[in-house]
Amino acid sequence: MASEEQEYQFIDGSSLSVNIVKAIAEFRDVEKHDIGPPLYEAIDTTALDRISESVEEPAIIEFEYNGLKIVAQTDGKISIMERKVEI
Repeated sequence: MASEEQEYQFIDGSSLSVNIVKAIAEFRDVEKHDIGPPLYEAIDTTALDRISESVEEPAIIEFEYNGLKIVAQTDGKISIMERKVEI
């Protein structure tokens, strides 16, 4: 499992939500179906894909998923890092 920020770039024509799942799987070194709870439990994937398909300027969408901080850009760049817990 990665411990620092990892960046991914997908240009395969898949939706942003599918590419986020691919990036999480790579980050955690697991199969896509083993990433944890479904992504749609953390974020509205339909809205995410609609936003990414409709904006003319690149936009950034940031959210947390299952202990990870996800920063996705509508141009396909995705950054993932372990969420730091402050005590």
